Amino acid sequence: MVRVVIKRYDKSPKELLLDLENQWFEFQAETLDVGKSLHNFVKEYIKNHAKRPGYKGKIADAISYDESIEMGKISFAIGDIAQLDEKTDRAWRAVNWGSSHMVGRKLPVGYFRLGQAKPDRSHFREGRWYSTGGMMSKYAPYVKIPIPPMYFVEELIKEGKKQINKLIAETIAKIKGKK
Repeated sequence: MVRVVIKRYDKSPKELLLDLENQWFEFQAETLDVGKSLHNFVKEYIKNHAKRPGYKGKIADAISYDESIEMGKISFAIGDIAQLDEKTDRAWRAVNWGSSHMVGRKLPVGYFRLGQAKPDRSHFREGRWYSTGGMMSKYAPYVKIPIPPMYFVEELIKEGKKQINKLIAETIAKIKGKK
């Protein structure tokens, strides 16, 4: 919530109200621009910090953006948790906060696709693991390394605070002295 207190001004009340109304509409437009900028920021952050070569952006593409404009009120929302859970099978949680629940366990018998049943170390992080239910392969890898956290939600919040505080400061400066 933004609160503006007017102590002194060099305008008639009518001019002041007109000026404030114009500033409010500019502030609304700039706020929605910040929302779109933050949406793009989080998507790019995920794509730039992905560990797997050839990452196609499933989690980044699942992050939604919604905005609402009502009389005297504006808002935007980035990332619907229910939609993220549905579209990514809850994998976004492991990517954001990391996961070590599989460390020390064996994966079900299967193979890496695209790859060999037992790839050599030079093919690290290539392909995905597919379970065969014991058919076609006898290899079951042992998980030694946890999924490292990316913290994209936290980075979005940090960037959001920075951009919104900058917007508020610029708007207050415009109202005070038309700088």
